[in-house]
Amino acid sequence: MYALPRYAEVRAALGDPETFCSGGGVAMDDPPEGVPVSTLMSDGALHEHLRSVLTGS
Repeated sequence: MYALPRYAEVRAALGDPETFCSGGGVAMDDPPEGVPVSTLMSDGALHEHLRSVLTGS
């Protein structure tokens, strides 16, 4: 878990998906089995695809 207190740190983390990936989960504990993959809990090409579906682009 990371706490990023300032805009610059958040921006840097968002630009570094190799270090700060969310595909492994975004909660303090493991999600229950059967929870579908969401945009928040995805990385890379899957994230881009899910986001394009939501934004219509």
